[in-house]
Amino acid sequence: KGELLSAGAEAEMVRPYAYQTGGREFLHGWGVYRVNQRFSRGFTGGLVSGIRYFPDQDLTILYLSNGFRFFSVHNRVIDRIAGMVDPALKDQAAVAIDKMSDTFLQPDTDRALAEFRAWRKQHQRLEVENALNSIGYALARDGRVRDAIKVFQLNTTEYPNAWNVWDSLGEGFEMAGDTASALKFYRRSVEINPDNQHGIDKIKQLSK
Repeated sequence: KGELLSAGAEAEMVRPYAYQTGGREFLHGWGVYRVNQRFSRGFTGGLVSGIRYFPDQDLTILYLSNGFRFFSVHNRVIDRIAGMVDPALKDQAAVAIDKMSDTFLQPDTDRALAEFRAWRKQHQRLEVENALNSIGYALARDGRVRDAIKVFQLNTTEYPNAWNVWDSLGEGFEMAGDTASALKFYRRSVEINPDNQHGIDKIKQLSK
């Protein structure tokens, strides 16, 4: 209402920032989030809290928690709450991906892989590269490095031309102490993306 911020200050705060590299959406101090192609802006902290404003719905959601074990879920929780308040914000694709993600938290990763293949037949068009990558790192953080490698390998099967999946597979084998395999997959990642500085640095480091 202009009581805490002037109209000019607010306009500047929410003005889109144009990155020279392109392909990114950001406002001055606020991230841009889209749920079912509907615009929202917000900010997160420490992967455990977040605030989001949906201007079209005049809806603000503030989420606070004290941590997480497997996944950073603050944005997922905010999106779910938004979908409860306004059905137009309910993202069915995200719900399906969340259900898929939950299968990998089972102790039996081979069973989870089988369940994923059955799930995938029903959701062939869904983009899951980032979700699988997050699952792999979540398993690794929980000490299940071998299981993480299985998920990273699955991601290379799903997205063989994506450089980041090979980089993550290299990281998985590095965590497992298998330097030869790690180098192999880091090199594959850099072949696909010569600008992958993380892979370049790892190849130099591990080659010593």
